[in-house]
Amino acid sequence: MERLNEILKELGISKVKLAKCLGVSRQMIYNYLELDDINKWPKDKKVILFNLLGVKSADEINEIKVDTDYIMDVETRISNLFENTNKNSEIADTNIVF
Repeated sequence: MERLNEILKELGISKVKLAKCLGVSRQMIYNYLELDDINKWPKDKKVILFNLLGVKSADEINEIKVDTDYIMDVETRISNLFENTNKNSEIADTNIVF
């Protein structure tokens, strides 16, 4: 978990931003990061994190090298996540029946 914290810091991803990406509160992010093993995270949140970081398992997190290309890739994935979330909420809004 220490390496994950380092990566998030190197990427400039705040706890608030990560919370928005995962759809949880900032406090929940602190709780997750206090755990000694990422495999103790809820599966759906772990999958989102892995997708954002571009890895398939917790073991790969230790191998991440944060460079300019990697930062740009992660930012693109975060932007796409927010775009898809906004599109889905717009679609949901149009399906409301009065």
